[in-house]
Amino acid sequence: VVAMVKEFADRFGATRTVAWSLALSAAMLVTFSLIPTFLPHNIAGPALMGMMVPWGIVGWAFPPAQASRIIKLAPDAAPIVLSLNASALYLGVALGAVVGGGVLRYGAPADLGLVAAAFPIVGLGIVLAGRMLAKPVAMPAE
Repeated sequence: VVAMVKEFADRFGATRTVAWSLALSAAMLVTFSLIPTFLPHNIAGPALMGMMVPWGIVGWAFPPAQASRIIKLAPDAAPIVLSLNASALYLGVALGAVVGGGVLRYGAPADLGLVAAAFPIVGLGIVLAGRMLAKPVAMPAE
């Protein structure tokens, strides 16, 4: 997966790879909610299990591309920004557990994907807004 992501990030850029990873993650999370809602139980189980590998690939596409992106934003502070990024990931895992627990307490298991999809959608919005607000930097001619 890492080699595949590296190839994609090298070819299309880390920011674009992060954006696609977030968009596909949101789409898959919504699909996780739709499958048990619309498919018969004898088909929904295998369909959900079949979604695990592509979901894993998409999920693991995010961290290396994000690391590459933030190193490019602050190359002189790479160790610090990577540490902050790891802390943000751990905070996100903890927040996901809290939100998921709330969804299970007040909703249904099929609601998990719909609620979870909000997080990569917000992340995608932040990435796209940052990209639109970024100012081009003049580079010296060689």
